[in-house]
Amino acid sequence: ARMYAKLYNTRTAGSAPYALIPVSANLIHWADQIVFMQESNQKEVLRTFEGTEEAEMVRAKSIILSIPDKFEHMNPKLKRIIKKQLQEHNL
Repeated sequence: ARMYAKLYNTRTAGSAPYALIPVSANLIHWADQIVFMQESNQKEVLRTFEGTEEAEMVRAKSIILSIPDKFEHMNPKLKRIIKKQLQEHNL
């Protein structure tokens, strides 16, 4: 999110139960798009909001990248991969 803060109004939230800022219904409603690093992250959020309006919103707003969880925060290679994959989604 920080990489694109000058271009977009972004927020970062985690899908895991221990996330510092967990995905919330308010964030789902607020977002125009929701970018997940992996499909498994989206599935966690869908399980959390199963059977709700928010689950349908997550499905409709999702962009899923294919980035393995093996990089340190703000790793230069990770930043390049994110940028490339977002460009493939016209972002």
